[in-house]
Amino acid sequence: MKNELANLDPSSKSPYPIENLDDIKSLDDLPEEVRKLGIGEDIFLQIHINNLKEAYKTAPDNPPPPIPFAGEFRKMSDSVSDFRIMHAAPKPADDRYESLIFMNSQEVNVDSVCYTNEIGYFEKGFGSYSSLDTLAQLGFEEISFDVQITEEEAIRKAEDLLNKAVIDDMILWSAEQAYGGSRTMGSIHAGQIGNKAPRRCVYLLKYVREIDGVPLTDTGAGGTEPDESLEGSNYVAGWAYEEMNFAVDDSGIVEFEWKNPYHIEDQITDHTNMISLEDAKNIFEKMFFVTSPYAVVIEEDVTIEINKIVLGLTRVTEQNKRDSGLLVPVWDFFGTLTIDGKSSYGVNYSFLTINAIDGSIIDRELGY
Repeated sequence: MKNELANLDPSSKSPYPIENLDDIKSLDDLPEEVRKLGIGEDIFLQIHINNLKEAYKTAPDNPPPPIPFAGEFRKMSDSVSDFRIMHAAPKPADDRYESLIFMNSQEVNVDSVCYTNEIGYFEKGFGSYSSLDTLAQLGFEEISFDVQITEEEAIRKAEDLLNKAVIDDMILWSAEQAYGGSRTMGSIHAGQIGNKAPRRCVYLLKYVREIDGVPLTDTGAGGTEPDESLEGSNYVAGWAYEEMNFAVDDSGIVEFEWKNPYHIEDQITDHTNMISLEDAKNIFEKMFFVTSPYAVVIEEDVTIEINKIVLGLTRVTEQNKRDSGLLVPVWDFFGTLTIDGKSSYGVNYSFLTINAIDGSIIDRELGY
C-alpha cells in the first residue's frame, strides 16, 4: 500500500478512494474508508514529498553554501504535521546553551524560528516576560532593573541583526524594561529535568511588519482562538499573527523569536475609501456595549479608559481558511482596565477593532 502511495502524482487519482491529493487539507478530509485503513499519515507524507518535488524543479543550480555551526540538529517531534528540530550548543565558559529551534506545525498553524541563550535549555521557545510597569501596577515587589546598556543601545543590537539578515520591512513597535525568562518553569540541563534558570531583566523589543510606511497594529491578541462553530471537516485551528521579539541585556541578544512570518504576494488595490475617525468613534460607541465582555452587568465596578486610537493594518482571513489572508486598514481603540476602583491591571490592548473600509467589527482572536 505504501509503495502505491509513493507513486502517486499530486493530480493522480487514488484507489482508496481519493479524487485528488490536493483536496486533502486535514485528516477530516479523508474518506471514512481511508481513515479506517490507518494510512492518513502516509497520505500527508506523500503530499509533503510532492511539494518538495515541485520546489526542486525551480531550485537554483548553484545554491549558496550552508552556514557552518557547532553541534548537531536533532528532531524534537515525530509527527508529520508537527515538525520541530533543535540545535543546542554548550558554551562552557559561562555554562550556557545557545539553542536554535525551528517549528512547523500544521496542527496549530505555527511556523517559527527561536534563539535562546540560557543556563540549561528547555524546548519551549521564547520566554515569558512581564514589563516592570505592569508588575508594579499589579502590586509586586519592586524589581531593580540591572541592565547597564541603554534602550537605544539595545535597539541598535536588534537592528544590527536585522540589517545583517537583510530584513528591511520590520519596524520597532515597542520597547520596555521587562523581567522573566524562558526557563522559569524549569529546564533540561546535564540530563536533569527541573533546574530553573535564573530570571533576568531585559529590554523586551517588539517589531511589526510595515507596508508602504504603514505598520501592522499590534494589540496583544494572539489570533489563535479556533471557531467553535466549525465542526468536522470545516474545523480549522487558529492562526497566530506574525510576531518578532527580542530580549536584550548587557551580554547582547539573549532571545529572539520570529513567529509566522508573512509572505506578501499581491496588492489588490492602490487606493481605497476609508471611514473617518469620527465615524469610527460613532461605531465604537454603538458596538462596544454589544461586543465587549466587560460591558455586561457584573458585581465589580469596571472602568475602561480609552486613551489611544490607532489607524493601522491587520490581517483578516475567511472563517474556515488559514493558508492566506488579507491586510486591511483598521481603527483600534486602546485603553486600560480598572476593576472595583482599586487595582489597575495594566491591560493596554485594543478593546475594539473596526474595519476602516466597511465599518465592520473584527474579532482579533478569531482573525475575522
